[in-house]
Amino acid sequence: MVTQTLLGLCLNNLQYDEGKCRQNILSTYLCNHEVSQQDLEEHIEKCLAIEPISFAEHLQVMQKLFCIAMILSQKNTPQLKEKVLFKIRTTAYLETVWIIQAYRAIVQQLLSGSTELSNKLSLESIIDARAHFNELQKPDLLISTQLTGLGMVLAHRTNNADLKEQAVQLAKWHLNFIDAQGQPLSSLWCAHNDYEPMQVLCSFYFMLYAAQKIAHLQCQQLIDKLLSHIQSMAEHELHFIASYLLFLCELVNLESCEQPETLEEIHSKKGSFIDSTHALQIITTPYIHAAFSLTGIHTGIGTLHCKDIKIVAIAPQVLPLNSFEQYGIYNPARSHSIPSHIRLDQNCLAGWTALSSINRDKATEAFYYPSSIWMYTKITHLEDKIQMQFSFAHQKLEKKLAIAFYVQAKTCHIDKKEYLSDSLAKYQDQPKEIILRGKQASLSLHSCDASLLHVIALGDSKKILHSHFLIAFEPNLDHNECHITLKKD
Repeated sequence: MVTQTLLGLCLNNLQYDEGKCRQNILSTYLCNHEVSQQDLEEHIEKCLAIEPISFAEHLQVMQKLFCIAMILSQKNTPQLKEKVLFKIRTTAYLETVWIIQAYRAIVQQLLSGSTELSNKLSLESIIDARAHFNELQKPDLLISTQLTGLGMVLAHRTNNADLKEQAVQLAKWHLNFIDAQGQPLSSLWCAHNDYEPMQVLCSFYFMLYAAQKIAHLQCQQLIDKLLSHIQSMAEHELHFIASYLLFLCELVNLESCEQPETLEEIHSKKGSFIDSTHALQIITTPYIHAAFSLTGIHTGIGTLHCKDIKIVAIAPQVLPLNSFEQYGIYNPARSHSIPSHIRLDQNCLAGWTALSSINRDKATEAFYYPSSIWMYTKITHLEDKIQMQFSFAHQKLEKKLAIAFYVQAKTCHIDKKEYLSDSLAKYQDQPKEIILRGKQASLSLHSCDASLLHVIALGDSKKILHSHFLIAFEPNLDHNECHITLKKD
């Protein structure tokens, strides 16, 4: 039985200001205050007036309509319900973007009881391909966990056993992205400006909450760990938790029952894991939990957790380091099979990817495209030692580039000198061994052939990928290679 919900934690432990909550009808409803008919109608009209264009805008509209549908489902307001249903029917989007279709289906089911849209929903192709969760053809853990939880809810409401089984299989797949401390590898496949660890935590919570309450998979320990991390983040600074995530959790209101299989058992037995569709390798040892992928658009190639030390992102980056015009890789997800230029097995991930560039001249969203620089990456591991090899191919390199590590750690040590995360100190010199230390762990990072090492204490961890340090190795372009070793200290 879930003893404390995410909403309860927000309202009790985080002590939300109810006066401020009443300025937002969604927060007002969640705080168990009556929403006036006038306020509700005004909120609905504002939402219905939005004409979404991009994928992100469509998703935001659907999430807002879902929150409205949750409120309307408890009221006798047929005219308002019909307005929302009309918006759902007339706002068209690609049928294969399953997260949009899942929100459309749950709104329709809440307001009319109809199963028309939910009957069209199938997660089977996503299970087969671990496939595209957004319009950029790259995976997105924030979206895929929502989709998995919604699949379970819709399966229960429509008594669809096949959909329920598909959602359960996706939930088990997502367990590979949770470390031993219950922290999701939330920065994997994230662009530098899209990293939202709190929202990803809450979305994983929703998925596991649905898995326990609806699919009857016992995962209370994982749920408690997620709630603990959410509370810990909120104690340090005020984090905004999106209302739709709270409404999703409140949607899951069924009694649980005991079953022999538990997600805790599956999670504790995890080892190294590969997924050919996303050129994905997950490394799990008693000391580290890491994920590397050669799929992504304007995203890094990997992330690593070692207890309280996190390498949030490992990414190629064209200098200067304060610019993200050319950051990460450009390699859209493929369906079903691994590309021929990528090698993947339990011990090795290797292949070529283009670096990503961004065009900011567009009037709406940023436009990403492959640059003329190509990077060969080879990741191998033996127990708690990970070796990374990078080499580059390009016609004419006008700017220097680096392999950047965005790190969360308490201190960074170089040649017996200690750098504190809030010191704003900088190091730029010949490469030397770096020791990253937290309260519970320490890691060693070293390159034997980089030409220059940059270490920057970032101070405010909210600025860039919630990181404390930026560590960057400039490769020796004369030899066109850079080898970096990461290991337990």
